[in-house]
Amino acid sequence: MSHLSGNTFDEESDKESVIKSVAIPGPNTSKGDLMEALKALQVQVQKLVEDNHTLREENKVLIAEKPKRKRRAEAPDELLAHEQTITLFAHKYSLTVEMFPNSDLLSKPHPENPTPFNS
Repeated sequence: MSHLSGNTFDEESDKESVIKSVAIPGPNTSKGDLMEALKALQVQVQKLVEDNHTLREENKVLIAEKPKRKRRAEAPDELLAHEQTITLFAHKYSLTVEMFPNSDLLSKPHPENPTPFNS
């Protein structure tokens, strides 16, 4: 795909995409000269519209290929080496802090008419 190569246009279309300046005729020019200038400007506008359409399509493809969320970062090597020790100490800490739960938590009254989960 050419949109992933880093260049937004091929070499051929890059040469064509150079916008040539059109000399705007003065007020006393003939109708033929005005029509030629108008035709040249319309061709340039059409080319710009096509280029814009191509760029929008490329943007859609790039947005679709972009990852939806961040990838999980790897932990540094010095933490990975001590992962088992950290897990063991975390487990021991959680047991000592919440070894005896508060009695108020166990004696809470249940609701009389609980709402069903499927509503």
